[in-house]
Amino acid sequence: MTMTFPTLARMLDPQPVDAFFRDHWERAPLVLRRDRPGAFSGLLSLGDIDRYLGANDLHHPSVSLVDHRRKIAPEEYTFPSGLIDVVKLFKLYDAGATMVLAQLEAHHQPLFECVRALEHDLSTRFQANIYLTPGNAQGFHPHYDSHDVFVAQVEGSKHWMLYDHAVELPLRRQEFDPKVTPCGALSQEFDLDPGDLLYIPRGLMHDARTSEGGGHSLHVTFGALFTSWTELIAEALGRWALTDVHGRRSLPPAFAREAAASPAAKAYLVESLRRFADAAEADAGSLLEHFARDLVGTRHARLPGQFAQLAGLGALDLDSPVGRRPGAVLRVDTDGEQVILSCYGTELTFPAHVADALRFAVAHERFTARDLPTSLDDAGRLVLLRKLIKEGVLRAW
Repeated sequence: MTMTFPTLARMLDPQPVDAFFRDHWERAPLVLRRDRPGAFSGLLSLGDIDRYLGANDLHHPSVSLVDHRRKIAPEEYTFPSGLIDVVKLFKLYDAGATMVLAQLEAHHQPLFECVRALEHDLSTRFQANIYLTPGNAQGFHPHYDSHDVFVAQVEGSKHWMLYDHAVELPLRRQEFDPKVTPCGALSQEFDLDPGDLLYIPRGLMHDARTSEGGGHSLHVTFGALFTSWTELIAEALGRWALTDVHGRRSLPPAFAREAAASPAAKAYLVESLRRFADAAEADAGSLLEHFARDLVGTRHARLPGQFAQLAGLGALDLDSPVGRRPGAVLRVDTDGEQVILSCYGTELTFPAHVADALRFAVAHERFTARDLPTSLDDAGRLVLLRKLIKEGVLRAW
């Protein structure tokens, strides 16, 4: 398995994607111990982190330290400006602190491509946080996350413990508070080795540590920053209030002095909910479309090697291998007269008769112009592919 062109299916292999959604997504953890240490080869390495720390002026909280034994204040490893003092950073790491690099996909292309592929496959925003733990160490006490996570073990091993659910599918604002949520009973215990994958639904208590006498552990946590039905309903409520004065009226005068709501107030509320429900039902398609376009339209372009791609357009022929860029989050729509490709915050329109060819092109990682399912002649096939390469949707291999 190579992460050069990551997909959810490759991440979960050999677990079928449909079985994952049926049995695990937002339901139960999944532990994939695959005995394939090279499964995440090329995704990230200790050397990559070393170069990142050594070649950039980084500030907290892009890099932070955690230790279950005590709270480490940022002032212990930063200058007054917030700039990371790398000498102190490494000293604390050597003393047992876990190093956390937040949203490293913004700086490391393989992580960026993996994040974008997951976003394309799941229609959910993702971020990649990195956890580097020395031997015989633990970063966190048992806790839950307020977003689902995929843990990719890259280097070393880590011992994981899962506990009973504390909060079922918490919202993002329902962050873990140890004073409020005690740890449940231990339910699973296992080691993750290089190439293994762990999925943890939000709200599930967990912790992990490296073994005594063992080496470091490096893993990537891909966090799914989901959009809940509550957010969609809130959008619907805002739209309804703009169009129906019934929802904009104030509560009854002196309502707070009454021991209980009046029958008239209760009836008004029931009528408001009915009107809102009717409006939301009529607007359901538009609401879902709003969130779909918001996701696709905000996934920006990153086009490494584009100069070479443009320079090679003249040499592109019917047998040249091409494929979709792994960083492209896109969708294809048709309106009968034209086909519309939405990607990188813009819309590209094409004649309706190229719809099948376009859908094929953006769905495959490696193909040639001859493979396109279309009635286009040879010149037309190459025109389409060159256009998509110029727009950064495809790349030539």
